[in-house]
Amino acid sequence: MSKLGEATVALVVGLLSGAVSGYVGGLAAQPSKISAGQVSQFFTHYYSLVVNPATRAQARDLLTQEFSAQPNNSEAEVDKTWAPYRAAEIDQVIPLGESSFQVSATYTRQDGHAITRVMSVTMACERVGGVAFLPCGADQLRLDGLYSAN
Repeated sequence: MSKLGEATVALVVGLLSGAVSGYVGGLAAQPSKISAGQVSQFFTHYYSLVVNPATRAQARDLLTQEFSAQPNNSEAEVDKTWAPYRAAEIDQVIPLGESSFQVSATYTRQDGHAITRVMSVTMACERVGGVAFLPCGADQLRLDGLYSAN
């Protein structure tokens, strides 16, 4: 192959390599979309764990490390918060942004009295060596922030 031919092949390979890298890099830079349905399923699972004293510690594992480290999310505080409740269920999830949602839930106290809470929550997709453009798996979804509206 002539020098011109080798240079042309090298140029084409370089261009293709750069284009593929840019494409993959562009995909990897896109955060995973989290759906309202995923958030509803997350909270259904979370509530099933947190209302039961025997599984309450497992519920804390569904928080991001940063959110779990906040004083109001300590094991003692979570126990104190959830001890009065025997059940909790999701009423509605409304997307507010890419990873933020308004969640309406009904909590039932031990005495049977029910209250409705409306919260703004932030979710995160925690991956271990995953590719960011793939959908967030149910086991990767974590609660990253919660702000009560009532």
